[in-house]
Amino acid sequence: MSGTTYWHGDSEGLRRITPEDAAAEAGAEPADDGFLWIDTADPEPAELHRLAETVRLHPSALRDAATVNRRSRYDSYGGIRTIVLKTLWSRHGDDGLGHGTVTIVVSSTVLLTVRHGDHDPLPDTREFLDAHPRLLSHGAAAAGFAVLDRMLSRYRELCDDVDERVTEVERRVFSGGRVDAVGDIYAVQRRVVELREAVTPLLALAEDLLEDDDARPGRATGFLRGVGHHIRRVDASVTSSEMVLDNILNAHLGQISMWQNEDMRRISAWGAIITVPTLIAGVYGMNFRHMPELRWWIGYPLILAVMAVVCLLLYRGFRRNGWL
Repeated sequence: MSGTTYWHGDSEGLRRITPEDAAAEAGAEPADDGFLWIDTADPEPAELHRLAETVRLHPSALRDAATVNRRSRYDSYGGIRTIVLKTLWSRHGDDGLGHGTVTIVVSSTVLLTVRHGDHDPLPDTREFLDAHPRLLSHGAAAAGFAVLDRMLSRYRELCDDVDERVTEVERRVFSGGRVDAVGDIYAVQRRVVELREAVTPLLALAEDLLEDDDARPGRATGFLRGVGHHIRRVDASVTSSEMVLDNILNAHLGQISMWQNEDMRRISAWGAIITVPTLIAGVYGMNFRHMPELRWWIGYPLILAVMAVVCLLLYRGFRRNGWL
């Protein structure tokens, strides 16, 4: 099947197997610590149906794997856990994020991963499991949570990038000069929203992993609890970025409003100053016959002096009050 690989995992590590061996293993009695891992990329619905039949999963367990989801998701029913992870990566040439999904379906003996999009986190996961083969003794669930843990590490890297962008925007906004940083703030907020959609639905899973439940072996192992804490740390980082960005945006909008008020005061002050000579010139420009000042030899310089003195007094008054 094109785009599909088959793996067998146990306490000795992962090894790739053929589709025929996978079908035989799926139909055989499960080993004590062994499990079957099937990974497929961008499958057609018919391929998913065939995979469900191969590993004896009800088709409803794969309903989330058929399409690309905008948000992560976690469900648990009938002994089967389904984790939909939103994959995120930085696109070259713009500030946006590319996204896809990895759907993880875990039963007691089968791990099925279905990928949509260009980003493939599974090579890193297999490398991690090869370095920690003892985790595979916990079965398919441990491998599935290893995929989740690798994706959380990717989220953490994106959170660190967001923190750097937030610091840069904060430096620009509070640099002391007039800047228009609204677009930059929105671009960073867009990244935070993408991370929020990826992380928030996993908080229920974090609570599930951090519960102490002696009746379910392996549930409270250090690795699984570490995954739960990893989810919480990423969520806390996203929340912190959201709060800082909101504060920066509110402060910047306040700055913009203050700058607009300053501009309006400056415009009003100059308008008042210009009004005085305009008014005086308008009066004497009406050319009435009975205007004694027109016959004075000092009339013209006197009117100019009056204009200058009044304008100067107005200018000093506006400067003293901070309008100019």
